[in-house]
Amino acid sequence: MVTDIRGFTGLSERLAPDALLETMGMHFEIVVDAARAEGGDVLKFIGDSVLSIFPTEQDGRGGACGRAVRGIGRAFDKAKTTLPDLPFVAALHIGPVVYGNIGGVDRLDFTVVGPTVNFASRLEGIAKTLDRRAVCSAEVARSMPADAVRSLGRHVLKGFAETQEVFELVTA
Repeated sequence: MVTDIRGFTGLSERLAPDALLETMGMHFEIVVDAARAEGGDVLKFIGDSVLSIFPTEQDGRGGACGRAVRGIGRAFDKAKTTLPDLPFVAALHIGPVVYGNIGGVDRLDFTVVGPTVNFASRLEGIAKTLDRRAVCSAEVARSMPADAVRSLGRHVLKGFAETQEVFELVTA
């Protein structure tokens, strides 16, 4: 799962640095709490984005997808009352990842990498382009009830040779 604040550059130009950091902190707390409540692990804060994973060992791919979607819903619900003027998008994809500590001798960081992570990141960009709050890949959509997703058509995702069908998460 990747989440990202919409219009962050403009926000960073309008707010004083301490107010900006406070707003980001509140947003991150909302996303972190929602992901953790559904069994997700928050791995990274990248600028104004959050990268989370929902392991499949406990309840399989379908269960992980369902938990991630519920996490997004929780975050959106909490943001409505806590930060109503700070819209953000969420993107979901599922697949294998490479994980571990990477970095330099005196600075290691635990992370996930690979095409699955890149795909999720590209989906986040599509969510912004299509002005949708939450999107997912076809792999996630197959794990969801039919009325929980709506096809947004096929789109070019940077770095991927084939166009990809993108779905809106209508229940998030």
